[in-house]
Amino acid sequence: MVKIKNFGIFESYFSAMKRLYSTILRSLLLIIGLIIISMVTFIVIISVNDFQPEDKIKLEISNKSEIKLVGDTVSVLSWNMGYSGLGKDMDFFYDGGSQVRASRELSSEYLNENLLELEEFSDIDFLLLQEVDFDSKRSYGIDQLIAISDRLQDHEFSKALNYKVSFVPVPPSKPMGKVNAGLVNLSKYTSKESVRFAYPNIASWPDKLFLLDRCFMLNRYSFKNKELVVINTHNSYYVKEDSLRMIELNILKKVAEEEFAKGHFVMIGGDWNMNPPVSKADLQLDETLFQEDVSHIPNDFMEDWNWTYDSKIPTNRTLDHPLGKQTRYAYIDYFVTSPNIQVIDIESIDLGFENSDHNPVKFVLTFNVGK
Repeated sequence: MVKIKNFGIFESYFSAMKRLYSTILRSLLLIIGLIIISMVTFIVIISVNDFQPEDKIKLEISNKSEIKLVGDTVSVLSWNMGYSGLGKDMDFFYDGGSQVRASRELSSEYLNENLLELEEFSDIDFLLLQEVDFDSKRSYGIDQLIAISDRLQDHEFSKALNYKVSFVPVPPSKPMGKVNAGLVNLSKYTSKESVRFAYPNIASWPDKLFLLDRCFMLNRYSFKNKELVVINTHNSYYVKEDSLRMIELNILKKVAEEEFAKGHFVMIGGDWNMNPPVSKADLQLDETLFQEDVSHIPNDFMEDWNWTYDSKIPTNRTLDHPLGKQTRYAYIDYFVTSPNIQVIDIESIDLGFENSDHNPVKFVLTFNVGK
């Protein structure tokens, strides 16, 4: 039998392979370490720069009106404009769709059409808008408030930020990026003040770093030795527990009831992200077309106040698909008024969800001065 005494060539081979695998392993660990460090650094930077407004902030009022509120009847419109990026051709990844933002051309088309609609609403006394972008990647950096105020030059306006994030990193393949958006109140009449009231951040960490910091706006107007208090609200959506939603509602209720107790007239409108405190039978929509996961405000919540909604026309559509047969609807935009206000008319304006995922809602009210 021939004996092989020299294993040198094999030893050299295995030694080289060992060094190669060791180098690859060190490189992989280095890459993983750099990824982890980058992620931690990103979270730290976002946390340090997280938008954390005070509970109550006095807001600047622009294009100040000199007209005083004297008439007994006023008109109000509430509209979530969906940053003019959620028209009929869009779905949205947060809601089960695949798209992040509309193309530049489509975004421009949606905005122009919505501005034309706002011009049609120029005779309305108060306009309460939600989801207006001031400088966001999703709407190509356009300050939509400037465009809106150019069309409604006889209205004074104020804004309240409720979404300010330097970089939203999802989805990873096409991050949403910078968002700077919020609520806008417009009025033909001179207001005494405009104030932002914060809702608590009820989302869990780290989601709360990248979601909206919800709030409501309060504007007050002198009227017949009292005040008309106009509140614009945009309540939480990406929260599934109704107990958490009630935290926001109870904060809003406390402020509204305190104002009413002073003898003022109080009106709240906006995107509640909940159906009004009525049953589905009271809403004239085919049972199969309802958004099943949208809650209702409890029937006993502010039950002495006047809940005002249009039962015929839904105000919101789902965004898991572009507008079509799979679309489902809800009635999440409406008003509630103090007992000393009488509602004359309410109308959801059916725009067919062409240029926003919400329909605007208009109502007309008068004041029961003796109450």
